[in-house]
Amino acid sequence: MSEKGGNANNSDVHGLVLFKSKTKQEDQVLDEYELESIDQENKIKLSSQLAPFGASYRYSVVIANQSPAEITEIKIRIKFPDFLELYRISPPSIGLKSMDQEETDLTQISLELEELLGNTKKQINIYLHPTELNKSGEIATYVTYVNIQDFVRVLNSDPVEFTLEPVTVEPKIMPSHLINQFLQK
Repeated sequence: MSEKGGNANNSDVHGLVLFKSKTKQEDQVLDEYELESIDQENKIKLSSQLAPFGASYRYSVVIANQSPAEITEIKIRIKFPDFLELYRISPPSIGLKSMDQEETDLTQISLELEELLGNTKKQINIYLHPTELNKSGEIATYVTYVNIQDFVRVLNSDPVEFTLEPVTVEPKIMPSHLINQFLQK
């Protein structure tokens, strides 16, 4: 080793390939100034859908944050007719903050989320069971949140209108040779 000019670690390095290290610019995290310059104006989206789910209905609310910055203090308020009964919320980690029966024929629930990170979305499902049929109504959703500039913003969905009709069972006449096959199964 003394022949190689006093480099004691030369034998340890033999056979290794050394690469130049990348600069930290690639791993750079957005600093406070860059986050404040992000425009979130039209990048927070709200969509809702009502669909039958067995003998009940599932109302899905999706909040999508399409900006790289997070939003905080998200409050979701859903109004629905009082002939629908809330029996489940999904995901179960979201707790029901309050449930108010208004003077009108509407029930209002409030849900809260701490934050929604950048470029993510959150889906919340509420499951409603009808207590009466031959009724019609609408479900509306309102979302408030605090954006990166500390302004409170409000999103509201278009009301979803629906009509509950009684289920009708229509009898069907089956040929007799199919009845035997059905009974054997």
